[in-house]
Amino acid sequence: MAVADGLAGRGTAAPSAGASSQVSGLVYVLHLEPPEDRPAWWRPVPEAHYVGWSTNFPRRLWTHQHARGSDRVHLAVRLGYAVVPALLLTGATPPDERLVQKLGPPARWCPICPAGRPGALAQLVPHLRVQARPSVVPERPARPDDLLTAQQRRDRRAARDLERDPA
Repeated sequence: MAVADGLAGRGTAAPSAGASSQVSGLVYVLHLEPPEDRPAWWRPVPEAHYVGWSTNFPRRLWTHQHARGSDRVHLAVRLGYAVVPALLLTGATPPDERLVQKLGPPARWCPICPAGRPGALAQLVPHLRVQARPSVVPERPARPDDLLTAQQRRDRRAARDLERDPA
């Protein structure tokens, strides 16, 4: 039985024709490395990975590394974790990100983790090109709004909505 046959019904098929009209970017897997100077009692978080999608990965990586990305990565950075790009899947659309998230824990195919097998992910999503352990230089965003946390963006949006419709 092929790998894809065993996952029938779990969204492993190639994207539909409608998905090709969406913006193409890449799905990325970040490995969250715990700090080296942690106390002896510290237990690392078992699910220390983050899966995301972006059209400008160097900029998105910069926002994650400076605790301005998702809430999960923001907390990890504040706790001293290092944000390391583990995998890039090029030619992806936003539904592909959800597909990768549904395939199970990213530790299975993270090349940095001891039990990780990136080749297994390449078999599950054959329509994407998998690049393990990419060397990416983070790029600082040009616009100030890109530096806001998710909560700050929500607060600004709510304030703008109140200004438009005070009633």
